Amino acid sequence: MLYPSGYGYPLWIPEPNESTPLRYRSEGIQVGDVGFITSYGNFEFLFNTTWPKDHPVHQEWRKLPDDFHPIKLDPTYYSRHANGISRNQWICSKDTKVYGKEEYSIARNSNKEHPHVGFYLSSKLGEAAALFLPRGASKTDYVAADLLCNWAKEHAKEWYHHIQNEHYTDAWNGSLYLITGFLKTDCYDVSVSSGLSNKTIAHSPSEHRYSECHASGSQQNCAVFIRGWKIMLKSSRSVNDPLTKIRNQVTMNLAEEQRNLSSTTEVEVVNIPGEKNFSNVSNTRRPRLDSPYLEFEMKTGAGLVGDL
Repeated sequence: MLYPSGYGYPLWIPEPNESTPLRYRSEGIQVGDVGFITSYGNFEFLFNTTWPKDHPVHQEWRKLPDDFHPIKLDPTYYSRHANGISRNQWICSKDTKVYGKEEYSIARNSNKEHPHVGFYLSSKLGEAAALFLPRGASKTDYVAADLLCNWAKEHAKEWYHHIQNEHYTDAWNGSLYLITGFLKTDCYDVSVSSGLSNKTIAHSPSEHRYSECHASGSQQNCAVFIRGWKIMLKSSRSVNDPLTKIRNQVTMNLAEEQRNLSSTTEVEVVNIPGEKNFSNVSNTRRPRLDSPYLEFEMKTGAGLVGDL
């Protein structure tokens, strides 16, 4: 529901995995991260394709793909903005209204205990989502993202063989992301309401997540939006028959398809855009975070996009 805001792909759980090494956890998602979004809505970090094999995080984290080697990025192509989203901004889904947000914003910015839910959502669409950023968010992008796209195409097969061999239950073909940008904060509130029976009445959020606002200047490691490339293997035997996840049969399906992969297997890499690329995205159907893949018509740029 928040994807049409144009900032990228929204994460329901913006914090990094608490089991990752401290040096990764302190900063969170980085450009070059390869991973997937779990059914719970968090990004599961696997490795960073810009870091060497002996990088401290790689040494302390999980197994790397066989024959892993990194790509070296030019640091001058990083674009960083500390004020990517200004303070006290509410980002809402289409036709969503937030009632009581002024009072809630004041309470959230005070030094008192978190006010919990004190606002209400309404939407004519029967579902609503709202993200509040008391301290705004910083914005980072690698603007030469096509380099990472080509790198993903070159290494997609070995990456997918790796996740199959490691038995990741939430990873299926079409689930891998290569991160090229993100918006991060150290303080957020995100709420959703769905199945609103009376679309004219404001409701308390049915689900609500937040982070504590610690002392000013704390590390921004909560990636509320990510941007990058979503990677899928497509067998040339049938362009319209991509690997799909069938629940409880993930390993079997992926293994069976990989046994059939030949040297003619194609790799499809789809952009998960920010605001500049959003005008070509169709919003007619929106699969949820646990949808098996994103479908795109590459000639027009239209497609189906994942959503919060």
